[in-house]
Amino acid sequence: MGLDLTTRGRAVFCALFFGSEIVLFATAGLRTDRSYGFRMFPEASTITVHVSRRLRDGSVAPIVGGTWTPRGCDGPPHPFVWGKMVRFPAPGKLDALVGAPYGVDNEVQRAHDALAWVAAHTPEDCETRALVAHVEAVRNGRPIAPIDFEVPR
Repeated sequence: MGLDLTTRGRAVFCALFFGSEIVLFATAGLRTDRSYGFRMFPEASTITVHVSRRLRDGSVAPIVGGTWTPRGCDGPPHPFVWGKMVRFPAPGKLDALVGAPYGVDNEVQRAHDALAWVAAHTPEDCETRALVAHVEAVRNGRPIAPIDFEVPR
């Protein structure tokens, strides 16, 4: 059973459908992943994400190997593993080269979202006041300026 439209109804439906497709295509550049835009070849870009913890006293402690074990609010330490908390498409490994086929901006946005998620889902970590990221990026074979950002807890 299909949709039975009049000739005018079909024309309006087609105009709305193809008009929305044109709007999606025309605004692809406004999205970090350029979704709905034409992309014949993906970017040959990579990023490396280094994450540290800003502690209560303001010092910064690097997260080495994607694992950290802070003291919990109740006293005993609680281990956290980045790779168990963060899943694809976000960078699942820290201090490792990660491909960025949809662009550096998109991959940095995914890393920021992952940091925000980890910060919000580690209530047992009472030592960390913020997660700090340092992103080294290469866009199409050319290094670009490092990108730094911080997500408070």
